[in-house]
Amino acid sequence: MRNRTGTGKRGIGRALYAALLLIVAITLMVMGGYLMSLGGSAYFLLAGLAVLAAAILALRGDHRAPPVYALMLLGTLGWSLWEAGADPWALVSRLAAPIVLGLPMLWMWLGKGRRRTIGFGSLAFAVALLLGISLASPVAPPEAFIASTAPEGSGDWPYVGRDIGGTRYAPLTQINTANVNRLRAAWTYSAGSQISEATPLKIGDSLYFCTFDNQVIALDAETGAQRWRFDPKLAANRPAKFCRGVAYHQTAMRHRARPARRGFSPAPATRA
Repeated sequence: MRNRTGTGKRGIGRALYAALLLIVAITLMVMGGYLMSLGGSAYFLLAGLAVLAAAILALRGDHRAPPVYALMLLGTLGWSLWEAGADPWALVSRLAAPIVLGLPMLWMWLGKGRRRTIGFGSLAFAVALLLGISLASPVAPPEAFIASTAPEGSGDWPYVGRDIGGTRYAPLTQINTANVNRLRAAWTYSAGSQISEATPLKIGDSLYFCTFDNQVIALDAETGAQRWRFDPKLAANRPAKFCRGVAYHQTAMRHRARPARRGFSPAPATRA
C-alpha cells in the first residue's frame, strides 16, 4: 500500500512537471516563431521544440528526458556565449531560468544515494562559481556625455529634454513671470488624428512631431503651416501601435537635415 501511494505521488508530480514544461515549450515556440518571422533569432523556437520533446518524455517516465533537456541547456550555453560573450551578468540572465527549470530533470537522472549527492554537490559548486565570477567582475563606468549640444542662446529644442542631459531648460528670456499671463495662441493645427503627447522638436524654423498612428509632421514654427507629412502606412496589427516621439539627425549637408521617427520605418526623405 505504501509503495502504491509513493508511486502515485511520483506520477502526479511527474505529470505536473511535464505540464509546466509543456507551457514553457508552447510559449517559446509561439513567441520564437513570431520572432523568426520578424527576422530574429531561431534559438527560442528550437529551444521550445527541445523542451516539448523533454516534456513528452518526462510525462512517459522515459529516461531519455534528462539527456534531451541537457542538450537544450548545452545549446543555450552556446547561444548565450555567441550572443553575450563572456559577460557573467549577461550569461546569468540567459542561463538561470533554464537551469532552475531543469532541476527536476537532474533529480530524475541522478537517481538516489551517493550519485545524487555528488550530482547536486557539483551543481551547487558550479552555481557558486558562476555567482562568484559575476560578483567579482568589474562594472564598467558609464560613458561620459556632453550635457548639452543645443546652442546656449538659441530657441531650438532638438531633444525630448532639449539636450542629451535632459535638463529641459530653455535659456530664452522673452517670456518671463511678468508677461506670461498675457500669452495668447498664435496659431492652431489639426492633424486629423490623435497627436502623440511626446514633446515636439523645434529646429530652426520648423516644428516636428508625430501622431499616434506613426505619421510624422513638420510645421512652420511661426505660422503653423504644414511643410510636409509622412505616413508609413503601418499595419494595424503591428507590435508597436503608438509613436512615442521623434528624434532629429542633421547630416553634414545642412539642407538635407531631417527628423527620424522612433519606430520601424525610416524617416521621410524630405527637406526640412
